[in-house]
Amino acid sequence: MTLKQLSIFVENRSGRLLGILDVLASHQINVLALTVADTAEFGIIRLIVSDPQKATQVLKEAHFSVNLNDVLCIQMGLEPGSLRDLIHHFSDISFEYVYAFCFGEIAATVIRTDDREQALKIVEKNNLKLITEKDLK
Repeated sequence: MTLKQLSIFVENRSGRLLGILDVLASHQINVLALTVADTAEFGIIRLIVSDPQKATQVLKEAHFSVNLNDVLCIQMGLEPGSLRDLIHHFSDISFEYVYAFCFGEIAATVIRTDDREQALKIVEKNNLKLITEKDLK
């Protein structure tokens, strides 16, 4: 019940993001969500894409440092306060990172936590909807 996310470790210099996007576009891989965390010298680009396995392969072939990770992707409402309401359910666990995106008429939040089992219990207890790769196609 998790979603695959690409994490790409890159030098923080001009053109690196464009290089990644060029590789994905040339292989007809759609980027659905993207976030960048950086420092002065390095960054981590996190992506939700239409074909994570193929994206991992072609980026590695292009000499990018790529990892495929499991994340929870939870549907939320589109109205103001929806993100707050969703995060409130998880107030007793810590996050490694969180980001949100929309596709079509659906808003989603990606969560990576150090206690995935507890997060899944919270999802079940509160009848939250997990988004899978099938939902994104």
